Amino acid sequence: MVRSTKHRWTARDAQIIGRFHQLSEAILDLARRGVPLMSFLEGVSEHLMAFSGLEAVQWWLKEGPGYFQCRVARAQDGKLAIETESLETSPDGTVFSGTRDQMAMAKLYKDIIEGHFDPQSTSFTPAGSFWTNDARTQVGYRSPRTGGARKWRGLEAGGLHSLLLMPLVEGSRNAGFILLCSSQKDFFEAPDVDFHEIVAGTISVALANQKVQVKLRERVKELTCLYTVAHLSDQPGLGLDEILQCVVGLLPPAWQFTDIARSRIRLDGQEHVCGDFTEGPFCQRAEIVLNGVRRGEIEVFYLESRPPMGEGPFLEEERRLIDTLAREIAGVLERRAVRDEREQLEHQIRHADRLATIGQLAAGVAHELNEPLATILGFAQLLEKSSEIQASHRGDLRHIVEASLHARDIVRKLRLFARQTPAQRKLVDLNAVVRDGLYFVEARCAKQGVRILLDLSTEPVEVEADPGQLHQVLVNLTVNAMQAMQSGGDLVLRTRNRGNEVVFVVVDTGCGMSPQVREKIFLPFFTTKDVDQGTGLGLSVVHGIVAAHGGRIEVESAPQRGTRFEICLPREGRRIDEG
Repeated sequence: MVRSTKHRWTARDAQIIGRFHQLSEAILDLARRGVPLMSFLEGVSEHLMAFSGLEAVQWWLKEGPGYFQCRVARAQDGKLAIETESLETSPDGTVFSGTRDQMAMAKLYKDIIEGHFDPQSTSFTPAGSFWTNDARTQVGYRSPRTGGARKWRGLEAGGLHSLLLMPLVEGSRNAGFILLCSSQKDFFEAPDVDFHEIVAGTISVALANQKVQVKLRERVKELTCLYTVAHLSDQPGLGLDEILQCVVGLLPPAWQFTDIARSRIRLDGQEHVCGDFTEGPFCQRAEIVLNGVRRGEIEVFYLESRPPMGEGPFLEEERRLIDTLAREIAGVLERRAVRDEREQLEHQIRHADRLATIGQLAAGVAHELNEPLATILGFAQLLEKSSEIQASHRGDLRHIVEASLHARDIVRKLRLFARQTPAQRKLVDLNAVVRDGLYFVEARCAKQGVRILLDLSTEPVEVEADPGQLHQVLVNLTVNAMQAMQSGGDLVLRTRNRGNEVVFVVVDTGCGMSPQVREKIFLPFFTTKDVDQGTGLGLSVVHGIVAAHGGRIEVESAPQRGTRFEICLPREGRRIDEG
């Protein structure tokens, strides 16, 4: 008959179980909250030291080809002192950068991970933990791989005697180690080792959970940031500067250490920063590239040092996020450029349609007015020749004739704008047109204090065109330039051959035009002049003549900076159906 034995629980056992329960709850709570890794290690270390009376806790966590090392100790003032370091190892376990002690520790860890230790040694437990109560004198372990005894030199520093190293198991592999340190000899007993191995299991679960929670939290922050940016870019009422300012405010909350994160966006020479921006010693940046051209960059700074992560103190997820944001901003720029181009094309189409409608209207008005004007002018001229008209009435008749002639000139310009006047094309030297046309404006320019500067090509500038219409273009542009220089200035007339085109340029130093005025200058009857100084048909006629010759006009102007008209005409005039 087999007798069963029952463990008699003591009050001390109940107390230990209660404290273990509290310790486990505190550790798991840190993991559930998804605090950053450093905060998690600091919190767990503090709980362990308070629970077990330890002086220090060291963490060696596997990270890529090496280890992330963190040491938490109680300072003399009672506060926690934290030291961190990232150590890279070679395949044989040698630390690439570190002290001799760190190299010995890395080799020990590698041996334990690979099971290269004497399992019969009293220094090791079945769970793979290593412990000693006299680190200064006791040989650490005997390696079956080398056959030699290794002393754990890294444990001798700092007056530490009792040490307990426990693997942190994650699935089927060791994710790292936790080292409990005490300055007292014989601090650990076998039951203590068993107990702390159970705690280490809880820590392993909590560490895995913490990683998941952190990744989940960072992913939520990343998606929230990207969703908000995408939502901003679709707001039609927001300008680009407003969008960038909103984005720069979203960046710090999306990074792991929000309280010390600062952000800046540079785009096309302009800078957008978060409210209390200061450059820090650690920076993560991504370039904003559109169509292969670098337009700017996004930068996130940390004001203080933090443990080395995937990219310095920054997470790998944060690298992906900042790169995605850079691409998103480039997409916003591209969509805005496409929208602006579409609006400009729509504006040009509306403008062309408006010109066509006004042209049709002008042609009809010109046709309807031409016949009654001819009748009025004819009868007025007949009456002037009559001997029966009293001298006092002849002045009135002269006014009627002059008004009719002026009205007929307006009708002629309307027909020209509407392309109702047949063009007489022939080969014309543009230089000759300029010299001949100046005959009619030189006296007025001199009287007004306008200096004419000729910059004509030294070779013939020939174009197939109507010389009378080109003369009208010259006169209209020079008269406009003079009217813009009421207090005098310089009028530059330039001709050039350029490929298959001839170029005629008129530049003045007058009052210039605002962008709003510049958009309307080719509209018929639009003028900024007084009533008795123009009809608003001059530039619209110029536009009609140039378009009829298959050319184009480019205008540059700014208030108080003058105006530049550039007319480009094909050498062989384009034949247009004038009917």
